[in-house]
Amino acid sequence: MGAPLLTFKAAPVSGLFAMLDDATGTPLYPTEMRHVYEMQNSSGGVHPTCVAALPESEQWKCIFANYSYAVSSTPMFPLQSALDAWQMGNIWKGDHGCTSANFANCTAAQINDLNAYARSLVADLQRTAKSARAGEGGFVESCLEHVAAQTSAFDTYTIDGVTEQQALSMWWHAPPSAPATWHWPCTLSESAPHQCNPTC
Repeated sequence: MGAPLLTFKAAPVSGLFAMLDDATGTPLYPTEMRHVYEMQNSSGGVHPTCVAALPESEQWKCIFANYSYAVSSTPMFPLQSALDAWQMGNIWKGDHGCTSANFANCTAAQINDLNAYARSLVADLQRTAKSARAGEGGFVESCLEHVAAQTSAFDTYTIDGVTEQQALSMWWHAPPSAPATWHWPCTLSESAPHQCNPTC
């Protein structure tokens, strides 16, 4: 028999898919995911506490990571972009001319749209009591990427002088009683080149 497990934590990589409207204000992605939940009868595959906390008409929302995150007891450290490249093309579906070039070709209006999207994703995390609990944390940057923590960017993306790798390591080795440690994204600049994080 092996040694007992002393530490159990989770670091989801690009796992928070926003339940947000697309650029036209249409809740396309939430509608699609509700269909997936109902078509596949997914109630048995999502967090039971989440299902129990919602009325039957809203239980489909538990298919979204942020809803399950809110009720999970596992300490978590999401490694996430607030402007996830997959989400830009599949949930947001707007501002194509600028999101395809790391925001370099964006207008000021498009930058305002993207900053609002990023703020919504961050607010979705911060609205949960879990995000402020001891032992929680995360690294949420403004880079146009998806699953970058599985690439060399893990050692180069930086927020306030701390790399993603360093942030995760410090969180992992901290005691369960340590205060929640979050590294939040900067706000894209209205002036070119727009990206506010030079390490992206």
